Amino acid sequence: MDSILNLSALESNQTLTVALLAIAFIRVFIEVLGIHPEEWPVSKFLAKSRGQEWAQSFHRKGLFLSIGFILLFAPGILLSH
Repeated sequence: MDSILNLSALESNQTLTVALLAIAFIRVFIEVLGIHPEEWPVSKFLAKSRGQEWAQSFHRKGLFLSIGFILLFAPGILLSH
């Protein structure tokens, strides 16, 4: 019997999912520590080319995507074993 955790039609690479979850956790952890991504070299480059507001929006969207990825995929990984 197939369940939501092992659908044969949706084959996935569990190693890739775990690696991306680790990156998402690191991104959220950086935010919790209070490190401001606006000070990173990538942000300074984006701020020069697109503006400071766009760079802040870029990092905010990245945080939301990381939280969403964790909420969607962490339960499946934790319950699959």
